[in-house]
Amino acid sequence: MDRRQKKTRQAIIDAFVKLLTKTSYEKVSVKDIIDAADVGRSTFYSHFETKDDLARQICFELFDHIFSPVIPPCSTHNFS
Repeated sequence: MDRRQKKTRQAIIDAFVKLLTKTSYEKVSVKDIIDAADVGRSTFYSHFETKDDLARQICFELFDHIFSPVIPPCSTHNFS
């Protein structure tokens, strides 16, 4: 993914998260997201299949480290 695509994808994610601070998930529409992100509908769908897919991708990015089979060593905490 090139820099422009990453920037657009992040704008969509940021818009969605901001909308969720103001209203419930059920009330947020794809139209609300694309308006807030200032992208076209086809651009949204080139990155995400649905609003649910967008939410799923955000969760995967946030929690990917939890499901990783290899936990990187932590140099700031001693858990022994």
